[in-house]
Amino acid sequence: MKTKLRLISIVYLILLFVSCKKEESTVEVQKLDNLKIAVFSDPHYMDPSLIKKDGKALEKYLDEDRKLLKESPYIIEELVKRVKAENPDIVLIPGDLTKDGEYVSNKNFADKYLKDLEASGIKVYVVPGNHDVNNPHSVIYNGDEMQRTKTTSKDEFAQIYKDYGYGEAIARDEHSLSYVAELSPKLRLLALDVCKYELNDYEKNTCITGGRIKPETMLFIEKQAAEAKSKGIRLFVMQHHGLIEHFPNQSVVMPEYLIDNWRMSANKFIELGINIVFTGHFHAQDIVRYSNGGEDLYDIETGSTVTYPCPFRIMNYDGKVLSIKSKKIEHINYSITDAKDFQTYAKNYVERGLSGIVSSYANELPEEYKNQELLGLVGRMATDAFVAHYKGDESISSNQQKNIDMYNVIADKYTIPNQLRTVINVVNSVWTDLAPEDNSVDISFR
Repeated sequence: MKTKLRLISIVYLILLFVSCKKEESTVEVQKLDNLKIAVFSDPHYMDPSLIKKDGKALEKYLDEDRKLLKESPYIIEELVKRVKAENPDIVLIPGDLTKDGEYVSNKNFADKYLKDLEASGIKVYVVPGNHDVNNPHSVIYNGDEMQRTKTTSKDEFAQIYKDYGYGEAIARDEHSLSYVAELSPKLRLLALDVCKYELNDYEKNTCITGGRIKPETMLFIEKQAAEAKSKGIRLFVMQHHGLIEHFPNQSVVMPEYLIDNWRMSANKFIELGINIVFTGHFHAQDIVRYSNGGEDLYDIETGSTVTYPCPFRIMNYDGKVLSIKSKKIEHINYSITDAKDFQTYAKNYVERGLSGIVSSYANELPEEYKNQELLGLVGRMATDAFVAHYKGDESISSNQQKNIDMYNVIADKYTIPNQLRTVINVVNSVWTDLAPEDNSVDISFR
């Protein structure tokens, strides 16, 4: 009888142990399938050592740019604090990590800021942007002069970011810096390198802005998608360039911000069962949906941390719904003299930058078309449209509508050159905010 009772007790303890182990395993899987994910993009970190001395060389560059480059170290410092406070499981960064691919910028961005995030228990994953690798624009500014400095090669990029995707990859593409990482038992990240840095030309000092998916890389994508599907695993994609048009005719007027043959690639992704792609590049907070065959594909573009409104995203994923919220950098530890707060400062900065770009464009017009009233109005319209697009969830204010109405009146009085007509067409397209909402949205999965 005692032997029988002892046997029953042993069996009970074994069952209890197995049950506890099963419960612990289930809890762990549930935890991994309820992920909190942060996304920030295009930090364009400019290491302070690149500015030996302020002067005309750097001023000229900044006058023709719309990025808060000198402020970038302070922005990323504040961003890291904000992200750590959110306590996500994962951080995704879809490229343009550095100003122009300087080795020192890539190295210090990883060793100082990304290391800090991972030290807090957050996994970080990156892909390169068009600025980050083999870039002839990697320079040091020294007063009125600038000189080239060491850029980052393809192999060096993978080595620098070995702890931020490349070292943990369960698969690597031989033909690009693309890889696959496991985020949870039921979710993988397909991090795609879609840049054309091998076409950059040092003699001509040119850097290719556009992107594409190489045929060999598409085969890699198909293989990884098939393997994931066979195991019941969902794939999230991260790449620098847009996969889907974010406003009408973007592929015509600004094709360099999308991958080549975007529609064919979008259809292929849907065919492979891919529904979510995280992108950057255009510096805008914008989400678009593309549908084919009853299936939806979302391109979740995140704005740049160095361009107003300096945003980042916090998302929760439970296997059925991806819930997206947007946040922004409110202040930085940097002396700001011409604004009451950082958001105002950032907005004023990008408005000045856009006005400068439009003015440079207008200066190329023939003299007979340089009507100041007309050019000033077009400049204001373009600036208003792009600032609204960078912020997301665009809506035209009464003052902005007045400018549009005024242009229509003035346009009847003057002969409008084709260059300005193109600008106006782009402005009208950018104001078209395609579904869904850009800053706060829930995406449900079948």
